[in-house]
Amino acid sequence: MKLSQNDRVLIELWKRGELSSLDAVQLEPPIMRLASRVHEIRKAGFDIPARNEKTTTGGRYAVYTLSANDLLRIEGV
Repeated sequence: MKLSQNDRVLIELWKRGELSSLDAVQLEPPIMRLASRVHEIRKAGFDIPARNEKTTTGGRYAVYTLSANDLLRIEGV
């Protein structure tokens, strides 16, 4: 069965602990537009905090994590 990108994002968050857009595009197959996928997952009821990081050139990007309650929710499945 083919997993949706949203399911794959949740799995990667569970496995890695955090996920950035750079991490997501390096997956096979890549997940593009991570912020959109996170928005959809949040609408489904998951709490996915984000923190902003700076690049060495002054750019910014978001790193997403999975809240502790949702981590337990996924592990219980």
